[in-house]
Amino acid sequence: MFPRQAMHVLKFAIVGGSIGGLTAAYCLRQAGHDVVVLEKNTVDAFTNIPLCSLKIPPNMTRLLKHIPDIQNLFSQKGSIIPGFILREGQTSEIVGKMEFMTEEIRAGLRSDYYQVSYSDLWKHFYNLCNGCGVEFKFGSEAIEIQPAKVETDFITVLSSTGEVVCDIVVGADGNHSIVKEILDKYEVILEKTRKNVDEESKEEPGPEPWISCRLMVPLLRMQTDPELSILSQDNWENAWMCDGISYICGKDPLGQYYLIHVLCDHPRYFDLQETEWDDPLTEVPELLKKVEEPRLRKMLELATSCHITKQTSKVLLNNADKYNRIVVIGTAAHAAMINGSFNSAIAFEDAFTLGYLFSHLNFPDEVPFLLHGLNEITQRHTKIVRASDSGVLRLFCMPPGPEQEARDALFRQTLQHNQANEDTLELLWNTYITQFDYDAKEAVEEWWLNWMKPIQS
Repeated sequence: MFPRQAMHVLKFAIVGGSIGGLTAAYCLRQAGHDVVVLEKNTVDAFTNIPLCSLKIPPNMTRLLKHIPDIQNLFSQKGSIIPGFILREGQTSEIVGKMEFMTEEIRAGLRSDYYQVSYSDLWKHFYNLCNGCGVEFKFGSEAIEIQPAKVETDFITVLSSTGEVVCDIVVGADGNHSIVKEILDKYEVILEKTRKNVDEESKEEPGPEPWISCRLMVPLLRMQTDPELSILSQDNWENAWMCDGISYICGKDPLGQYYLIHVLCDHPRYFDLQETEWDDPLTEVPELLKKVEEPRLRKMLELATSCHITKQTSKVLLNNADKYNRIVVIGTAAHAAMINGSFNSAIAFEDAFTLGYLFSHLNFPDEVPFLLHGLNEITQRHTKIVRASDSGVLRLFCMPPGPEQEARDALFRQTLQHNQANEDTLELLWNTYITQFDYDAKEAVEEWWLNWMKPIQS
């Protein structure tokens, strides 16, 4: 997977057994290190998630090609998203489209845009981890971390099932990360690795706060209604752009549910109550169903579950403590929009970056340099993702008025072949294309050649 393995072996304890945590475990194991994963839930909590679909944008697809048998998984359990149909929120009029499958666009993206069920991808990584010697402790909830007092100390994770002593703790435990809380509590490193990273982060604070929701509608229910059944006949995503809220909808990869991902940043939605993955609402809140378009309202009425997440942008501090024994990745470190296009990708890319960097470890005193590299690479990447997330919210959630009318007028040009001008293409693609073009492997190789290789030489 990596060109080399570490000459100095560390023991990593990963808190969180999600796909981000398993990716980190697998990558670090491939880099030559010992790994144990602590997860508070049981295996069933991941293998029985009901049709939670993960979007795999082209930047993540390219990285996944380094993972064994991933193409078989995509062929058997995944589906390709050909593009987005953009609809006016009140009338459902089609005002534009983003098409990924044209020859020109595919050449630029360099990979397809897939979706696959969360459980299928999780089981794939779980089997890979088991096959390469990763140790698992399910039902083990991290409670506290005893921090290192000097740089040569080991670090201890106190969990509900006992203690784990290791060299480095990796927090891959999501939006409400216990590891991130511990970092904050101990007031660990408050300065940035490099001043320029700090300044760039201030330029793009990201949306704050925002709400995202995931709703599931059984396809069998939709297919009894002629107005709704036509929406489920292909794999195109439909995006209803409303005032302060957008509804991005499409079939799950196995064709059993129609999934509705809701993104909103208007204050009127901030009173919605957050729900956990294993505690779906049986009734969709009325606030989400206050839409004028009849077909969209029908789908919201048919939804059988609704998961709601509240998020705020995390402050972009260093993602490691001052003794380089605790590190956070993915949503634990920097919030991308859950249910957005890049949330799963950024966790996977962070994990890959961590593993690739630590495949270069020759001596213990190189750990701080590698974690500085992780911090610099991931924070620059986070700036890209935050800009993209902010752009999507602004573009798809515009209030009625001249700006929205101008947006729709530009989008309509995409409905006529070869009629879209450069301004239209820039408006439509700018929020996506920079992130789609990001290559975590190239970012690590560039950093290593510029900073670490001269030191090791």
